[in-house]
Amino acid sequence: LANLAVGDPVPANTTYVPASITSDATAVSDATDADGGEFAANRVAVRFGSVAGGQVRTVTFKVKIN
Repeated sequence: LANLAVGDPVPANTTYVPASITSDATAVSDATDADGGEFAANRVAVRFGSVAGGQVRTVTFKVKIN
C-alpha cells in the first residue's frame, strides 16, 4: 500500500497530551516534519509511506480527560 497515512480526531471532552505520539513504539514529534507524525486541528496523524500487505503498524497517543 503506497502512501499509507492514518489519522484520529482527539475525542470530545479530552485534551491531547503534547509530545505523546508514537509510531511503532518510536516517539514522533507533533510538528509536520520528516518523522511522519503530527498534531494539528485537534487531530493526530501519522504517515507511514509504503507498507507491504500483511504488515502491522501501531500508532498511540495520550489524552487527558477534561
